[in-house]
Amino acid sequence: MQEIIDGLKDDLIQALSDANWWRYKAEKAERLNDKRREQNRILIEQCEKYQSLLADIKTSHEGYAGPPVYNPGIFNAQQIDENYKQVTKALKAAEEVE
Repeated sequence: MQEIIDGLKDDLIQALSDANWWRYKAEKAERLNDKRREQNRILIEQCEKYQSLLADIKTSHEGYAGPPVYNPGIFNAQQIDENYKQVTKALKAAEEVE
């Protein structure tokens, strides 16, 4: 009879140990998810700011016919459009994850 009780005790101890291990893994996964959500939120904010900046630059230089600016690469309309598209794509992807 004592052997059965000892066996049940061992099984119970093992079950509790397993439960604690799985709880630890679940809590760790939740912390990682929280961290990813926070990083994603920051990425969305940065994308929105950059998207707004690109739109402002594009708007302020549309129809600009003056002399070339110091760094024409910054105000190249085609590059601004491409950057805007990339930021918009990244923003949509980040929002889908959210």
